[in-house]
Amino acid sequence: MGEFGKSAHSPQHNLFGELINATGKYVVKYARFKELMSIPSSYETRDIDKQVLKPSILKLIETSPYTNKPYFENLAYKKIKENTKGEKGRGQSGAIDRIEFSFTPSLPKTKKKANKSNILPPPPRKTNS
Repeated sequence: MGEFGKSAHSPQHNLFGELINATGKYVVKYARFKELMSIPSSYETRDIDKQVLKPSILKLIETSPYTNKPYFENLAYKKIKENTKGEKGRGQSGAIDRIEFSFTPSLPKTKKKANKSNILPPPPRKTNS
């Protein structure tokens, strides 16, 4: 399991990069998720949960020292399984097909409209009479 740490970026950094452009929901094929996170093929699902997903979620809900807000509010994930018939599976059986991350998106700050009562009118023009 030591080969996991050889990535140029931390797993949290890789996940952050994917989530930052999402709008509150990010769904990714489980195989693609493992590729993005540089997870070794020797890892079993329980290893991924214990050593990748849970620590990444905990890191990404921490308060940013720059904004004093969590990086992602209400960040959660769920694994979506499909059975052999292509239907959503439940419980212990079935392979994980996708993983879905959900969070409260941070809305971009909008500029406040100027209050027209605070705007001074232009000075009167001089007329040549």
